[in-house]
Amino acid sequence: MSSVSGQTTFCTSGVALAEAGIGVNVDDMCKLVNGSPINTGDVFIVDQWIIQAENEINILSRYDWTTAFNGLPDATKNFLRGAAAEYAGSKCIKYDMSGYSSRAEAEDNANLLRENYLRKLGIIKDKKNQKFLTDVSTGTV
Repeated sequence: MSSVSGQTTFCTSGVALAEAGIGVNVDDMCKLVNGSPINTGDVFIVDQWIIQAENEINILSRYDWTTAFNGLPDATKNFLRGAAAEYAGSKCIKYDMSGYSSRAEAEDNANLLRENYLRKLGIIKDKKNQKFLTDVSTGTV
């Protein structure tokens, strides 16, 4: 499974920032967790949120998607990528809402990302769906 000291598996910080939208202050997002310069080797704050999403998905679904990721079908990788990016994207918005035209706009965007993440998490947690997500040939019409 992922760890806070490790690298992200499901998506990159750029994907999460794109999910958050143009209202996110990218300069603020480029700060590290402890505010130190980038070259200290600390974990980038957006990557930390992606890793949190990966760990939450793994724990709540009782399956290690992180370890299995490279062997998964592309559709499943994209699904997991979207879930992690939506989780991290909502955290990016909550971190600094000043770039949006209003607090309500920022909250609406964060809530939409959170709802999408929770919907995907519900699908991932279902054992029947897990079988299909790991082997798409098990699906039926």
